[in-house]
Amino acid sequence: IFTRYGKCYTFNSGKDGQKPLNTLKGGTGNGLEIMLDIQQDEYLPVDGETEETSLEAGVKVQIHTQEEPPFIDQLGFGVAPGFQTFVSCQKQSLEYLPPPWGKCKSTPLDSPYFKTYSITACRIDCETRYVVEKCNCRMVHMP
Repeated sequence: IFTRYGKCYTFNSGKDGQKPLNTLKGGTGNGLEIMLDIQQDEYLPVDGETEETSLEAGVKVQIHTQEEPPFIDQLGFGVAPGFQTFVSCQKQSLEYLPPPWGKCKSTPLDSPYFKTYSITACRIDCETRYVVEKCNCRMVHMP
C-alpha cells in the first residue's frame, strides 16, 4: 500500500483469501516478531544539494484492524534501528445501544474507496475527494 511515506507493508491483512492470524495470550514470544535490515547506506540525502546521507533512520509502525486503512503519518510510531522494541496494544470497540437509550446508529460509509467505516477511512476518503474535486487528479498514496 502506498502512503505519504512511500511503500507500506501490511502483515496479517486478511486480504486475498488469507485467514487472519490470532494469538491466545500476550507477552514476549507470543506475537509478531520481526527483524529488519533497514540498509541505511542506501538512504537518499534529505537535501538534494548535499552529498551527505540522511541522519534519520528507522521504521514507522501502525497497529490497526484489518478493516482500517493505514494512516501511518498520523497514527504511526517510530522504531529506532539497532534496538529491540516491545509494543503492547489493546483493542477498543464502540457499539451503539438500541432505543430507548439513544438515537445513535451505525451506518455504512458512503465511499467508493472503503467498505467499512473508520475515522481513518473517513479522513482519507474526504481528503481524496477534495483533491480530486479541486485538481482533477490525486496523489499516489490516495485510493
